[in-house]
Amino acid sequence: GNADQRERAYKEWVAELEKKHARSAVDNSITFLDFREKFVTYIRTLKDKNTGELRYSQRTVEEYHYHLAEFERVMKIRYAGNVDYAMLAEFRRKSRDAADKAKQNYYGVNKKMGSVTRALKWGMAEGLINVFNTAPLETKLDTGKVIVKTLTNSAVSLLVKYSSAKWSTAVKIGYYAALRPEEMLNLLVSKIDFK
Repeated sequence: GNADQRERAYKEWVAELEKKHARSAVDNSITFLDFREKFVTYIRTLKDKNTGELRYSQRTVEEYHYHLAEFERVMKIRYAGNVDYAMLAEFRRKSRDAADKAKQNYYGVNKKMGSVTRALKWGMAEGLINVFNTAPLETKLDTGKVIVKTLTNSAVSLLVKYSSAKWSTAVKIGYYAALRPEEMLNLLVSKIDFK
């Protein structure tokens, strides 16, 4: 369009943004980015009362961070005070549609929803997010029948025979510890208790 049309469209866009975020500007809501950082810091430093050890592993903390960042990106959230039931339900629908499009089951959707819902509940308890009922969205979507794949003894012996020393050792550990292939994919030396 011409300059006048662009100017009018810009003013309408600004007015729409001001209307959308008016409540947040008045109630001094924190940005969603700040909320995410507060929550991640909380779970990163949370310790078990009995053992005194960190309650969440680094990998779990990173998953929470990633899922909240995706929620923020997909839903285009600016203020934590704007999060409500409708927004969370829309995120679930969009995640489910993306899984359908990629021909995947809903395991990832359930995991994302669990992370985001737990974070939002913490935010509600801390007074950072308006309180709303998340229970209807906590019902897990059906992931279908889980098919556990196992390797035969001959397949394991071929892996040991033709793998490098490093992989051969990992395969032997997995075999003797009766790990599933999914568990073997996440096998890290730092997580093995050799005792």
